[in-house]
Amino acid sequence: MHTNYRRKNNINLYKLFRLKPLCVLVVFGLMYASNTAVYADTDSNTLAQKIWKVSLQQSLNGQAAECFANLKRLEPTLLGDITFDRQFGLCAQGAGYNDQALLAYNRILAQQPQNAEIRLERARVFYNLKLNSESRKEFNWLLSKNPPREAARIIHDYINALNKRQARFKEQTSLRVSTTLGYDDNVNSAPELDQFLGFVLNDSSKASSSSYIGANVGFEYSKRLQHYSGLRFSASLGTKHYPSADFVDQDLATAGVAYVQHLDKASRGIDVLLYQQNLNGDFNSRGMIGRLYYQANIDNRTSVTPYLKASAFRFSDNLLAKNINQYVYGLKYGKVLDTERKTILTADVNFTHDYPVFVNSNYEVDIYSLKFDYRHPINDDLISNTTLQYSLFDYDNAFFKLAFPEPRDDDLFSVQSRLQWNLSKKLTINPTIGYKDFSSSVDIFTYKRWFADLTLNYKWSW
Repeated sequence: MHTNYRRKNNINLYKLFRLKPLCVLVVFGLMYASNTAVYADTDSNTLAQKIWKVSLQQSLNGQAAECFANLKRLEPTLLGDITFDRQFGLCAQGAGYNDQALLAYNRILAQQPQNAEIRLERARVFYNLKLNSESRKEFNWLLSKNPPREAARIIHDYINALNKRQARFKEQTSLRVSTTLGYDDNVNSAPELDQFLGFVLNDSSKASSSSYIGANVGFEYSKRLQHYSGLRFSASLGTKHYPSADFVDQDLATAGVAYVQHLDKASRGIDVLLYQQNLNGDFNSRGMIGRLYYQANIDNRTSVTPYLKASAFRFSDNLLAKNINQYVYGLKYGKVLDTERKTILTADVNFTHDYPVFVNSNYEVDIYSLKFDYRHPINDDLISNTTLQYSLFDYDNAFFKLAFPEPRDDDLFSVQSRLQWNLSKKLTINPTIGYKDFSSSVDIFTYKRWFADLTLNYKWSW
């Protein structure tokens, strides 16, 4: 077939291709002997040949970034050579430099426009660069050439992914129902002390363990506005009951709206959430949370997102702390560690400033936080998510200084691990376990807490 055109140094990727790094290594291994012919007529001691041989070995070792860096040095000399451009494109693609890979593949296709192997790689690069129409055009062309079954299956997977990506900007409605069963060994985050400053704590103020049951109903509606922007409206009602503890049962209602716009190599958005929370009367609260962010995609694997979040919380008149205004300034760094499995590591550093009203006097609290989130799909139906967070609290509060002569110094460490098990497209199970350790120079505020629960989610979309 004309589209399977091969010359001496070409390997049919249709037969080897699995969309995995291993495929690239196999291809490089089979090509190694023939590729060295690029410098067959060159002195074996030349720097260029040494660089070429090193890059081949790096590709075999899975060192795509190092391979790309070395071949980049040879690009001015060998640009346009099909063997070089193939090697350069694959290393650039593996290292996440999709724009460089695209240039290399275009140079090959200028000489061999029917080269199915390179057009397959170029289609993947288009997909990674979010050039959806170009990617779909290439995949459709490949399907029209009757590729082998395995290659056709992979191409269909990409086309399905393109359909899902496009569906995000279509009008869509979803309804989600969930129920939770769990256990918490310190539901009210109480200290281990039985008394403080001569006051004996009552039973409701002491550490209490309890099982709990919860239920939630959520609604979401997405509306496409322009080619790459949209609105999302959401609302939810939830309740949680602790049969063995006092003053911790809660009912929660939320309503929100979000706007997002996807640019060429970035996305930006704003969202607002309103809430009403009922906690046994006196602890009721209501408020609004707004967030503004800009996500810049450095390359196909790396993103940096500065964000600003402003919140206003209002509590019952029976509480000493009636109003709290909170501002969060943060920077989030995301890295895709494995492009095949979509393993993602996120680091989030932020600064929070609270302005509460306490006994008719303002006081301020500064919170410095660092959070890591690791998301790893174990397989197509099982995804693990682990979150670590550490926070430091700095108080500027005349009330606390009067009550506690020594400076108050607090820190919080928390860890949470969650699994998402997709039983079907609609039904998921989420087992979760978490631990918190809040330490304070004032013992009455020190506590430890762990919990575990199991959530069942069912979602309808239309």
